[in-house]
Amino acid sequence: MKFTEQEIQQTYNELNQTASPWGALVGALMGSIPAIAMYAFFVHIGGILYVFLLIPPAMIGFAAQFTGRVYRVEHRIPVAVIACLVYSASIYYFNYRGWLYFLTPIVFTTALVTAKRRLNQIQDWVVDMQAEGRFEQQ
Repeated sequence: MKFTEQEIQQTYNELNQTASPWGALVGALMGSIPAIAMYAFFVHIGGILYVFLLIPPAMIGFAAQFTGRVYRVEHRIPVAVIACLVYSASIYYFNYRGWLYFLTPIVFTTALVTAKRRLNQIQDWVVDMQAEGRFEQQ
């Protein structure tokens, strides 16, 4: 599929105008409230599947995706850090097993991946062109 330069430039401008790193940060903070409630729920049901521990970071990431609409990694890192802090504090506060701290990188990755805005084909191409530095020359 071939896109004109005008369509590519318009998509680039649209991506940068709709992305809000502060919105992603606020969304991560808003998503941390139900995430903490989910960790508390896991304590009350007794034995849990360890896969369930990935649900709250995904909730934080999806909340950040909804409010921030970011696609750059540097804008999603604070979201993942908030998810790791919520995870670590929940493990400490709710007295989970100590070895679960080793799952923190998986929690970081889960929040980082789920916070990314879903892109269509032209938006993917524009992001690749931006990584190559095509838009900084103009």
